[in-house]
Amino acid sequence: MNFRALVAFASLSVAATACGGSQTPATPSSAPTNEVVVETVVEAVPTASVRWVHAATAAPAIISAEGAPVSEALQDFSFQTSRATVPAGTHTFSARPSGGGAEIVSSELTFDADGSYTAVLVGNADSASVISFADEFADPGAGNAAIRFVHAVPNGPTVSFGAPGGRGYAGGVNFGGVTGWYNVPVDSGSVEVTVDGEVAYTGALPLAEGMAFTVVVRPNGDGISFLTVGEHI
Repeated sequence: MNFRALVAFASLSVAATACGGSQTPATPSSAPTNEVVVETVVEAVPTASVRWVHAATAAPAIISAEGAPVSEALQDFSFQTSRATVPAGTHTFSARPSGGGAEIVSSELTFDADGSYTAVLVGNADSASVISFADEFADPGAGNAAIRFVHAVPNGPTVSFGAPGGRGYAGGVNFGGVTGWYNVPVDSGSVEVTVDGEVAYTGALPLAEGMAFTVVVRPNGDGISFLTVGEHI
């Protein structure tokens, strides 16, 4: 092969390499896209904690709020529910016999956000009402329990509460009234209900250290009795 042929062969080799050799891939473009990210913010609904107590002499009842049942547990006289969470604000609560029939009470109750409440159904099938009060618990101290009293006897007289032969707790309590809290030793044993200085009823208190007890005085036949609702603090 002569010199001219070698030059021609070399030129063809260079051209073939330039056209058919491997090449580095192009880097993808990093240009911004039109993608939109949407964040959904769900705000928490303010709620309150409520315990219902059936202290009426009416038939077993179902409690509803704006017509929707909020408790299926209030089936029996002297029954209390576990705490339930309800939206804060003002609601119309009603009670009607669990077997059906007309409502026996309708009441507007207001619950503050993050509040804790006890609501007591009192009265009878002809005249019922709801007592609602805030639960503000505090440590009663070592060896003690906290107690308070609710007068849930319709048409009942003004009463006083005290330890037998000893400390007086509260006086001048009328129907629908709720006393403040009293810290008492857990071995206090019992409480007297007096009317005009005369003992009308003496009831035992099953107390436990560090707990708060709401003592509901409710009708029971021709007399009265205690319904005690305990709460861990």
